[in-house]
Amino acid sequence: MQTTAELLQPTHERVAKLHGAYTAFIAAAVISLISGDGHLKFEGWPICLWTLSLPPLIAFLLLDYIVRERQRRANSAVRGLMLFLGYSLSNFGTAALLVNFSWIAAGLYLVIIPLCALFVHEVSGLGWYENFKNF
Repeated sequence: MQTTAELLQPTHERVAKLHGAYTAFIAAAVISLISGDGHLKFEGWPICLWTLSLPPLIAFLLLDYIVRERQRRANSAVRGLMLFLGYSLSNFGTAALLVNFSWIAAGLYLVIIPLCALFVHEVSGLGWYENFKNF
């Protein structure tokens, strides 16, 4: 019989890769805006917010490895704070970019992000409960 940690290992690796890909996407978006021709009216805010989101996102990736692999702990408040800061700043940066095209789209984007996070949390929590209630 496998332990819970052994069952979660492939899932954790996949999620860690997704966080790394998101961090690379934000870095690429910053570079593309910086190297652009400046045709957007308010491109300073997305650049600022996306750039500020990079250190917490990278810190999360480093802390995730240290906490999960080396210390063998499942939870860390600092890791959660870095993840929250990184994703919050990058989402505000995306909304700031959307403002160039539509205020309504930017507002809806900021409303939809927490709703999607809540739905993903609840669905994964229900799946977790169903899969592990017999342990």
